[in-house]
Amino acid sequence: GYLARLARTERDDALRRDLVDRLVAVANAPAENDGDAAAALDGLSDQKSFGAVAKSSPHDTVRTAALGKIHDGKVLASVARHATDAQIAQPLLQAALKAATEARFKASTITSNSMKLSAVGAQVG
Repeated sequence: GYLARLARTERDDALRRDLVDRLVAVANAPAENDGDAAAALDGLSDQKSFGAVAKSSPHDTVRTAALGKIHDGKVLASVARHATDAQIAQPLLQAALKAATEARFKASTITSNSMKLSAVGAQVG
């Protein structure tokens, strides 16, 4: 809608931030249908705003759409911690746990390989 167009084209940072805040408020407002919330989401472009909508919108489709637009790991973690919908939070928490486990495994493998190389270097030297 109109606010979305304004938010995308506004050059003044303070005015644009105000418009973005209003779009987030519309996306998170209870309503009989999700039309206005979906239109508000379409006007957003920053990761934090997507996170705010993914955490709090009362509309399942809008929450899910906002989540699909998030690529920032910190924002995803915040959504996982604070989402009001368990269907949004649970898969994110599982993905975060898997990523952390994989990162620990990679770090352990690198450390182990480095130690083996050091031992080989000590034997050769």
